[in-house]
Amino acid sequence: MNTVTWLAAGTIAGVADYGLGLGFGLAASILLVTLLGADPRSVAGAAALAQVATAIPATLAHRRRGNIGRSRGHARIALVVAASATLSAALSAALLSRVQGRAATLLYAAALAALTPAALYGGFRRSRVRRPLAVAAVAGAAAGFEKAMTGGGFSVLIAAAQAAAGVDVKAAIAMTPVVKMPPFILIAAIYGVHGFFSLMHAAALAAGALLSLPVASRLLERAKAERIAVLHAAVLAAAALQAAVRALYTT
Repeated sequence: MNTVTWLAAGTIAGVADYGLGLGFGLAASILLVTLLGADPRSVAGAAALAQVATAIPATLAHRRRGNIGRSRGHARIALVVAASATLSAALSAALLSRVQGRAATLLYAAALAALTPAALYGGFRRSRVRRPLAVAAVAGAAAGFEKAMTGGGFSVLIAAAQAAAGVDVKAAIAMTPVVKMPPFILIAAIYGVHGFFSLMHAAALAAGALLSLPVASRLLERAKAERIAVLHAAVLAAAALQAAVRALYTT
């Protein structure tokens, strides 16, 4: 698979994630793993490093478009979500190794279901959230737990966690690249140490993501918060239903 293919995948994934918050790694995996047969570990590692490399440029692009508010409260919420999600992902990975498969999947479905109304709340919120930092910590922990269970879709989870704490869904998406940096630095390091990805592929994904930023930031600027919230809630609800059905009806 040549470098141009990875570059194109990075551009498409960048629009999906930085424009709608649907997950860079998820979009890249659909294109490179599902459709083109790449090793999922090589894609996961390269995508994690690409997102770390492009988080600051993505955030600056969104700020120039006015997608990020200047509220200090939002910055604190993003920091709490990042910390709790990272810690929860690490602890959950250790815990889930000791839990039976069906029980773990049911817990995963429950966490997804809990974040579904939070995603809607970010688009239709009309009142302030009480104790937003406490809510951010709990919602971030739920997102981290789900990240320990699955490799993709972290952006939707992180945006929903911020939304649960009272952040507008568009601002939450715009801040998500920075919020994801701590766990993704760890993920990229682990995959890199084990030699599961090429720096050239990571660079190509990152270059594609940078190319996507003008389109992605404009897309988020023009998008309706309510429509994005419904899209995110639908993704989370569908994932929760699928996980519950798998756990209950698969032996």
